[in-house]
Amino acid sequence: MLIGCPKETAADEKRVALTPDSALQIQKLGYSCVIEAGAGDAAGFTDAAYEQAGVTKRKPPQIYGHPLMLLSRFCHRQLLKPSV
Repeated sequence: MLIGCPKETAADEKRVALTPDSALQIQKLGYSCVIEAGAGDAAGFTDAAYEQAGVTKRKPPQIYGHPLMLLSRFCHRQLLKPSV
C-alpha cells in the first residue's frame, strides 16, 4: 500500500506529517511512501533526505488520492480525491 504525504497548505504551518526517519520505520512494516516535492522544507527536511530514505517524490496532483494520506493539519476533502 502507498502512503502519501502532501505539502501542508496553511501559510503558518511548519510541520510535516512524514519525516525521513518515520518513512524508514513505515517501510520496515512493508508499506511504500510518497511525498510531495518540497513538503519537508519548512520543517528542515530536504527532498534529498527523503530520497535517501527511499521515499518517492511526486508533484500534485499525483500525490493525492492514495489509500492513506498523512497530514499535520486538516486538509480540504477535495484535495484528497484523485484527479479526474
